[in-house]
Amino acid sequence: MVRLCALGIVGAALTGVVAHSLMAESQLHVIAVADESAAEQRRYEEARLEVARLESPAAVMRRAAVLGLVPAGGARTVAVPATRTNATVGAGDVPGATQAWQAIKAIIGATR
Repeated sequence: MVRLCALGIVGAALTGVVAHSLMAESQLHVIAVADESAAEQRRYEEARLEVARLESPAAVMRRAAVLGLVPAGGARTVAVPATRTNATVGAGDVPGATQAWQAIKAIIGATR
């Protein structure tokens, strides 16, 4: 009977050691995943910073200059007097528009 109790105690102790080692192994895996996650988070933040830097107006202007693009001139607004109040002008309202439309249709082969 004493041997049976001793065997039970040893068995319980071994079960505790195995359970503890499994928990320690799981904890190491959790730490490794957390470290990997932190590294990926840093990489993501660095990539966002790089995108923001490349999208900045100064960077866009530098790249445009490399491509040979130049800033546009000033915008000019042209006022067009209305022929009717709150109405759109149709092709029949403009002298010669119908003949011009017929010529364009003949060129592109369109029908109305």
